[in-house]
Amino acid sequence: MDEKVRLLENINFHQLAAQHPSLDQFFVGSQYNFDTHEGLIELAQVILLEYFQLKVQLDKTRLCPRIPNRLKYLRLVGSLVEQFKLGDSPLILDIGTGHTCIYPLLGSRLTSWRFIGTDIDERSLECAKKVLEENNVSSERIQLKLVRSGDDPFMDIENCDVVMTNPPFYDETGIKQNKPEKPVLVGKPTELATEGGESQFIINMINHSVKYPGRNTVYSSLVGKYNSLEPVVGKLKELNITNYGLSEFSNKTKRWIVFWTFNKNRPSDNIRMIKRSTFNPEKHEIFIPLKNKINLVDFLSSIQRTTIERENEVIVFKTKGIVWSRKFRRTNGTNFLKEKGLGSIFRITELETKIKIHWCYGDDRAVFESLLGLITRKTQQSSGEPL
Repeated sequence: MDEKVRLLENINFHQLAAQHPSLDQFFVGSQYNFDTHEGLIELAQVILLEYFQLKVQLDKTRLCPRIPNRLKYLRLVGSLVEQFKLGDSPLILDIGTGHTCIYPLLGSRLTSWRFIGTDIDERSLECAKKVLEENNVSSERIQLKLVRSGDDPFMDIENCDVVMTNPPFYDETGIKQNKPEKPVLVGKPTELATEGGESQFIINMINHSVKYPGRNTVYSSLVGKYNSLEPVVGKLKELNITNYGLSEFSNKTKRWIVFWTFNKNRPSDNIRMIKRSTFNPEKHEIFIPLKNKINLVDFLSSIQRTTIERENEVIVFKTKGIVWSRKFRRTNGTNFLKEKGLGSIFRITELETKIKIHWCYGDDRAVFESLLGLITRKTQQSSGEPL
């Protein structure tokens, strides 16, 4: 998928127009004009055909999908599938799949994933069904489902691995205030606006998701406006959902993706943090500077009621609690014996001048912070000094 993203980021529009003369009319001088709905429609159809061998006739009265951005969202979903260990053939729920079911359509070309595309517009699903038939995509790969506005989107889909959606950016007021120098937005009302705008749409998703804390589903949404992140992240924090992340990408404009889950796997920070943002979650990966060289394997092995494994240069450290604390020793581990499950898992890497600790599984951050303190003290103490 990375290769396809790079191709779409570096399109030679003159070469593309030479192969597809229907694009010629949309050039202004030497530049392709992205400011007309017709030009965007034609370009999207050509990209789908040229790069994905998909024949799609877009409805000119509906919102035009920007293919590069759709592909970047799918790429992030691929990272989520990998880091949350969701298997080779995960089931992806696409809320508001639209008249082309563009995310499932692209995903079916590039992956082995399965999709369910839902929409509140019956006509959109009829068009989507025709697109799938014309491109020989079976219902085993992509299912389409009509839903009612306001219903719980997760109620009847228990085995869903990832949820993705591209909600309307605006409420009705936002559309009316669209800047006059910008191209006119073309699309059906349900594609362009939703009550409360995109932030309220995502907050509604969050409120529905907390009904299913036992599921491993990873929920996600595209975010079109940076100021929508504040109420969305605020809701996640209000509900004490700590396993969340933010991603950012840009083409002509910046877009963001927010994701959250009750899955205990903790992904790497490189897919869940954006630059210079107060909305970022707390880190899952911390680097500890090495003041004094220590034998980390021997030190961790000496901690009773924990296990360690080696994966090449990485130490995998497992514990069911803060078993190195004085409190634990005073109670003789009474509560420890009652705990079930994997507890907390850390991937620890010794580098030249520092130690990297990745909290990769668990739901108790206190264990992570206590382990950080323990290793920090050990690396900073003088030889022979008691811990």
